[in-house]
Amino acid sequence: MRINSCIGSAGMLVLLPLVGCHSLLLEKTPSNLIRSGRGGAAVRLLESGDFASSRESLFEAAIYNQPKVVSWILENGFDVDTPDSDGRTVLWMCSTAEVMSEVLRHNPSLDREVDGKTALRSYLYGNSWPPSGLEEENQKKAELLLKSGASLDLISAILLHRNEFAIEYLKKHAPSAHKFEGRVPLRLAAISGNVELCRFLIEDCKFDVDDFEGGNGYPVMTDALEYPRIVKLLIDYGADLNRRITCQGGRSGFWIVDGNETCLHFAARKGTPETAKLLMDAGVDIFARADDLNGEPTITALELAAIHGETKTAVAIMNHAKFVNGDRSLRQQSLNAALEAASRRASRRGWTDEIVQARQLRKLLIQKGAENSPTPDK
Repeated sequence: MRINSCIGSAGMLVLLPLVGCHSLLLEKTPSNLIRSGRGGAAVRLLESGDFASSRESLFEAAIYNQPKVVSWILENGFDVDTPDSDGRTVLWMCSTAEVMSEVLRHNPSLDREVDGKTALRSYLYGNSWPPSGLEEENQKKAELLLKSGASLDLISAILLHRNEFAIEYLKKHAPSAHKFEGRVPLRLAAISGNVELCRFLIEDCKFDVDDFEGGNGYPVMTDALEYPRIVKLLIDYGADLNRRITCQGGRSGFWIVDGNETCLHFAARKGTPETAKLLMDAGVDIFARADDLNGEPTITALELAAIHGETKTAVAIMNHAKFVNGDRSLRQQSLNAALEAASRRASRRGWTDEIVQARQLRKLLIQKGAENSPTPDK
């Protein structure tokens, strides 16, 4: 039996079975039952009358995916539009579409705004920008909100690929719609992989396919790199692939590159092998060097792919004709730098996917002729 220790009422150390100790430490409250996944027990406790329904219980039930608790609290008279100190109601707290369905049965206010965003907007991109991609569960919640009567706006329409609404709005409000609430629709369409709308914005609305200024130094291309069809569309309409890219705004987090990058550098760390190939085919310098944190031009796209563990993209670069047939000295330097980066990742102990991929990439680089890298620990 596993043993844990607790401090008794007299201050003495008492040894108790682990479960017994936990039962002493966790008071039997609706909140604790909800957090431990015991929704049925929480409902029975609320039914007993020993505890009153509270905003805390309702919000926690929504956050911890306890739809039965949410339903009981709301069906027993608790106001669905009770806000927290930030103005958010339970509609903002739904962890799943199932929980949201229960909340929506009680007719919450759908167009309430907190910090300028409705619940619909919050589920589409929350507090982050640009949105990192619409998760399937959040898309389900967004669709439920719209079905229940939430108002659709241009940003939400673009991210949800509601193109009929977006195109009608853009036609009606052009050219003022070239920015909507400070956002550029073409960037939104690129981020969300909305090929049809990207084409409409470029062909019919004459949006700038680069928009370096609107992206604080980053062109639209950097927002499209997960979607080869949009990358090709931007290339076909004359995207500037020669201009180097450097952030013109503030920075936060961990940086490897100081600036002076090509689109291929961005594709090496967050694109796909297909987008990297499209950029190389279109003439992006495969041996171009971005600046390191000392301001020195040292980092090639291949090295950056190795640093970020993007094995498939690294292989796409090494196998491209412009790399294979390129300047021998530049090719060797690029291979050696990439091998050093891959070896650092491969030297970590363990067998996670990341480490295994690094070891595979290291072997591939050596096969391509990379030299002078230490052997990783096994």
